[in-house]
Amino acid sequence: MIARGARFALLGLVLAAAAGCDTTIHVDSLLDENSSSAANGTCTLREALVAANSNAAVDTCIAGQAGADVISLPAGTIALTLTGATDDTGDLDLLQDVSLVGAGADVTIVDASAVGDRVIDVAAGVTAQLTDLTVRGGSLVGGVGALVRGGGVLNAGSLTLTRAAVRDNALHTGEPTLYGGIDNHSEGGGVWSSGTLALVDSEVTGNVAQGGPGGATCLSLSCYTFPGGQGRGGGVFASGPVTITRSTVSGNTARGGAGRAANPGGFPGYYLQSGGGTAVGGGVRVTSTAALAIERSTVADNAAVGGIGGAGLTSPIYLVGAAGGAASAGALGADSPVTLVNSTVTGNSAAGGAGGAPDGPSGGASGGALAASAGVALAHTTLSSNAGGAEVAVGAGTSTVANSVLAASCSGLAGASLGGNVESPGDTCGLTESDDLANVSGAALELGALASNGGPTQTQAITATSAAAGAGRVASCLPTDQRGVARPASGCDSGAFEVSE
Repeated sequence: MIARGARFALLGLVLAAAAGCDTTIHVDSLLDENSSSAANGTCTLREALVAANSNAAVDTCIAGQAGADVISLPAGTIALTLTGATDDTGDLDLLQDVSLVGAGADVTIVDASAVGDRVIDVAAGVTAQLTDLTVRGGSLVGGVGALVRGGGVLNAGSLTLTRAAVRDNALHTGEPTLYGGIDNHSEGGGVWSSGTLALVDSEVTGNVAQGGPGGATCLSLSCYTFPGGQGRGGGVFASGPVTITRSTVSGNTARGGAGRAANPGGFPGYYLQSGGGTAVGGGVRVTSTAALAIERSTVADNAAVGGIGGAGLTSPIYLVGAAGGAASAGALGADSPVTLVNSTVTGNSAAGGAGGAPDGPSGGASGGALAASAGVALAHTTLSSNAGGAEVAVGAGTSTVANSVLAASCSGLAGASLGGNVESPGDTCGLTESDDLANVSGAALELGALASNGGPTQTQAITATSAAAGAGRVASCLPTDQRGVARPASGCDSGAFEVSE
């Protein structure tokens, strides 16, 4: 959760630090007006952005400058209402280096529910900061065969969120009419990033990336089927580097689109079906070689859900339904190296879509917690109560696991242990060091539910009698746990939580 209190003091420090070299534009209205609106003696957020982007005064907003500008926002909800596709309608375009600084994520909210667009668009080459505010209500619906990206924020530059929230944004692709299904995908329900993305003391929660429905059609004498669109990165989709520090990624969903069944006109002898779309990365999906690094953070209750398969027939013939879409990486999915330090991954799931009736096969599932194709590095990390195939599924690349709690089944971690790990309840994670513990029962692990135990994020506490207490390898003990509580130099607990002495 985002820490509360001292919001205005923090705002003052941010603005004071910026005042020496940056222009500060003060927003004093919650209305949504742009440079085409009649001057009325106020400065709205959209007008402030036009002033920053153009380096020219707008209404009472002072002109920005060639360098970075700071835009300070008051408490309250700024509901975007100006629809359109220009630089000063629809979403908020950040075209020059800028910091948007609110009075706290719980009180300064920018909402795009009324414009049918994402909330913020960061242009290539721009360095942007979102601080002490919430971005919510972004919603994009793509056209036929359209790939839609970034329900809340689209970032092609360098973006840092500090004490900010990206919440309740969604992507959907449109209903197909002819082909359907071709590139009918959604990427990044909360944030889509091709640049550099950093989350610090922030939240990405309740966002959805929904793939579009599949297609089935005939043209001339040829017939075609296209599976449901893919849902990729319910919370975050990135092709650039991502760092997540003291933050929470929770309750996000990537969902594949439904398959399609059709009996195209003019071809009465044909009955066509398409399978459900796949889903990857309920919480975070990172492609290419860009690294994903997570520290002192919690990734919880995210889901990747495959789409349902197209229906078959029971009459006049029996035709089995099409397969449901596969799902992987309920919490985290990456084609690049993944690092998790002093972090908790719990309650996430990957579930294949149901097969179409009758008797269509369900889609497969893997990596309920984590699917990484280029190796992982886990240090003092707790993974528990995730579901979907091997909850930790690792492909090629070098992996290391140190002083961690793996209440999970694993694939691809053989030989990765650096010692001090605890596996419960099985023995599938390749923990073969002399001080590793495997086949530990849930009762002996004594791992508590996710709760506010102090620190910036929720954690899972252990007791002094837990098998994980004192089980860490001393040489790999980190100075503090996920909450910031000191770990004894003489020995430490495995996992993200240290029992206080």
